[in-house]
Order: sequence, then C-alpha cells, then structure tokens
Amino acid sequence: MLEKIPKAGIARAVNVSERWLQDYVNEKYDAVKKEINVTPKKKGKIIIQCDEMWSFVKNKDNKQWIWLAIDVETREIVGVYIGSRDKKGAQ
Repeated sequence: MLEKIPKAGIARAVNVSERWLQDYVNEKYDAVKKEINVTPKKKGKIIIQCDEMWSFVKNKDNKQWIWLAIDVETREIVGVYIGSRDKKGAQ
C-alpha cells in the first residue's frame, strides 16, 4: 500500500477478494497495540546536533527553512524551528 497500488490491484495480484483483503487489514490493525510505553530519560546535559533543510511554500521565492535539534545519543528530535535562515533562526 506504500506504493499506492489500489486495493483492487493488490487483491488481483495475490488472487484474493477485495473483501477478504480489507478484513485481513482490519484484523491486523485491530491487533496493533494502541498504547505506547515512554521510558524516562536520564536527567542532565545532552549533546545535540543541529540540522537544516529548506523547502518552498507556493512558489520558489518563498523559501522556508526547517531547523532540527537532534539528541545525538537517542536520535530523538528535541527541538524544531521553521522560518528564515538568518542568525535569529539559527539561535
């Protein structure tokens, strides 16, 4: 489904009915645990790595920069800023 193949195409390729395929997907979805366990992190200093990327909104003259602050140890995003690429944005 990540390839955006229609349900009818998947059913035809694997030789099952669309109804069976939908029931199968629903059954798998219902079996997925809906709660997550968040483990507490150790307190103290963390080392972060900052990364940037850009995109544009509506036209190429409207560039928007995305700044990410990532915990080096856990690779978790601990901060984000969307805006300009000037000194204020970097801070």
